[in-house]
Amino acid sequence: MLFQCLKYYQDLNKLGANLIVLGDFNLPADDEVFTDIWKSEFTNCILAFHPTNISINKPHGDYNRDNIWIRKQNRLCYKYNSAVLRNGLDCETCQCYISDHCPVYADVCIKEKKDKE
Repeated sequence: MLFQCLKYYQDLNKLGANLIVLGDFNLPADDEVFTDIWKSEFTNCILAFHPTNISINKPHGDYNRDNIWIRKQNRLCYKYNSAVLRNGLDCETCQCYISDHCPVYADVCIKEKKDKE
């Protein structure tokens, strides 16, 4: 389903888009289901071995399901700086975590568009 959505978007914008897709994919980034995404020149920002979940029993997590995928384009630049945020997610009054998913982030920049010569 993800690949069909990306294909549809790319068909709408034949010139190539600076595209970032993020969310809870329920699969680690190295799962074979993402093969078509890799072939479409996307890169995952959160490595598959970095857990993105959190729980009282496993505060450091044990699986990767959330990610940020960036399409490698001439104007899109991924700075290879990403992380899973774990601090401040606990609720002291109920002794639980606000969510079983940790926020993830990646540093991305858009390069300046050069004038055609």
